[in-house]
Amino acid sequence: MLPYAVIVLLSVVVATTTILRMRKSASVPTLFWITMLLSLANPIFVGWVVNYPEAQIETVELKKEKESVSLNVPESYSLMITAIPSSEKLDPSDEKSYKTDYALQIEGMNDNKIWTQTVTGAMERKSQDDERVKLKKIQGEKISSQSGEGRTAGFQENIQDRASLRHTGGEVSISLKNYEGKAINGLTIQAVQSPPPNALLWGIAILFSLLGIIFESRYKCEKVSGDIGFLVFYGLFLSQEPAPLDGMKGMLFAALPAFFMGYAPVAGAAYLANKMYRT
Repeated sequence: MLPYAVIVLLSVVVATTTILRMRKSASVPTLFWITMLLSLANPIFVGWVVNYPEAQIETVELKKEKESVSLNVPESYSLMITAIPSSEKLDPSDEKSYKTDYALQIEGMNDNKIWTQTVTGAMERKSQDDERVKLKKIQGEKISSQSGEGRTAGFQENIQDRASLRHTGGEVSISLKNYEGKAINGLTIQAVQSPPPNALLWGIAILFSLLGIIFESRYKCEKVSGDIGFLVFYGLFLSQEPAPLDGMKGMLFAALPAFFMGYAPVAGAAYLANKMYRT
């Protein structure tokens, strides 16, 4: 719940300061208020889908190299890959104790043709005092009501990855091709709802950024392009963050590129457009 609360709070603060500032201006068009509300809704909606995706009940496990499982992946769904905590006593002096690299090979059928895809990642864990320790099964956020026992991750840990597939809408075979490290005992895999497509979110980000530039240069809405740009790009970069259990780090990291995109190229373009329009 906390990662999503961070998204909502950050988005609402940015939108509220902009709206309160613009309320004093008499020349603000109605379209501006609609744009601001939609810009605010963008990261809030995407953040919800990322943190609380709809999940299939079926969950499969992979624990050994060359092991294969089958999983039905509906249209517009991704694979959520979650670490199975290690139950063995680990050696802090061994670098492999706190990190496990893996590679999955995925095979499916699309239009009567076989397609394959490789997914790689690394599960990593650290305690707050930087000692390598076992993941603990504790009460935390669940992916869905059917996703089993909840867990949570520390800020420096990665215990869950989201993988987008080349094709969805059918059964796929998932094989554990490579597995090196001692941080975990295996992987659980579940099909979950994907965030909105990148092409759609990029289109929204560009369109709304252009509207912000127009509001600032044509209607003298000062310093609104950067705020609108931040909100829509925040929604875009939130969709790139892979997993709910690693959410806090991901939600904060997504804000950094959104800040630079909104308050650098978008606000910079608005500044130049403002100069050109008034000369």
